[in-house]
Amino acid sequence: MNAARTDRIKILKQYLEEDDNDHFSRYALALEVMESGDVKEAIQLLRKVLIQNADFLAAYYQLGKACELGQAKDAAADAYRQGLEVARRQKNAKTESELKTALSSLLDDEE
Repeated sequence: MNAARTDRIKILKQYLEEDDNDHFSRYALALEVMESGDVKEAIQLLRKVLIQNADFLAAYYQLGKACELGQAKDAAADAYRQGLEVARRQKNAKTESELKTALSSLLDDEE
């Protein structure tokens, strides 16, 4: 892991020590952790983000991707489907399209 990533992870963990409800810092930490290769921890962090804020739309896509990396395809599909519901409710056509594409690609890979 490179020094810059290590520093970012350390800073984000400090933010969460100060405010455990800071779902944005938790989301950013999940992305850094996923990039470092710890998919299992990234999945746990992203799930906690969505427990704290079920409307945090970007977390569904990233959770799906993390689950795919962790070979948990059913969980990935579930994350994408849940995100699609939120995107539709928020009338966010761009993210809805991205989630549809990710889900379609995942399901096509299973065939």
